[in-house]
Amino acid sequence: MVPTVTYSPEREDEMAFTQPFFSTPYVVVSRH
Repeated sequence: MVPTVTYSPEREDEMAFTQPFFSTPYVVVSRH
């Protein structure tokens, strides 16, 4: 599994996308 592959119409021709079983709207931005 490649979790960084996101859906796009171009990729739909090459890959079979399913509905996500886990989704989170949160983003963490950090500067160290």
